[in-house]
Amino acid sequence: MTEITDFEFERKFLLKNDTSFPNTNGYFIFQAFPYLGDSCGIRVRMEASLQSVEHIIRTHGLNLKRSDDVAYLIEHCDCSEDSLLTIKESGGGCSGVRYEKETTVSTNVVRSILMHLAHRDVSAIILKERYSHIVSFQKRTWSWEIDVFQGFNAPLVLAECEDAAPVTDLFIPKFCEREVTGDIQFTNAYLAVHPFSTWTNRDSVLSPLSFSNEFGTNTFEATEGN
Repeated sequence: MTEITDFEFERKFLLKNDTSFPNTNGYFIFQAFPYLGDSCGIRVRMEASLQSVEHIIRTHGLNLKRSDDVAYLIEHCDCSEDSLLTIKESGGGCSGVRYEKETTVSTNVVRSILMHLAHRDVSAIILKERYSHIVSFQKRTWSWEIDVFQGFNAPLVLAECEDAAPVTDLFIPKFCEREVTGDIQFTNAYLAVHPFSTWTNRDSVLSPLSFSNEFGTNTFEATEGN
């Protein structure tokens, strides 16, 4: 039986490239889609210590666009005991909502899958740093996740505000440059097939700047000089 908790409510934004976040609350994500169909996909995801990943990359001079280097990093990084397997609705989701069913699986299994996929097509492995960011405004609090992509999807930086209910009347931080909620091109499934670094239409896709009015009233954090 489908439950309300099986749905993901989110709004997604493109961030300014000069945005930085302290790595004290960050971690590294490896993920891929062993199956990706027209209506749904199966995703595997492994989370690793950001410090461990940075140390291995620096020590061994790894190139995150090389199959052997990414496979080595997947094999040797310090990861949590459990990883995630998720069935996700394909596409950008309708009006900020998308079906998603998630379960934990052994990291050893996911590590093996990711290494196999890295050797087959390294550009299909999504590599990103993730940071948590809490924003409060007028007695409301929102939890944001900021993804700084690496490898073939650098220098893309995205932020998501997720909730158990529709994300409405949002206070939008000044680091958000453009809303991309529902835009399939900014989903991980799309990026796994069409990495950001290969886009030839980046300038047209990234402009003009806009924010959706479908989710209530947007309130914007003041920028310097305003």
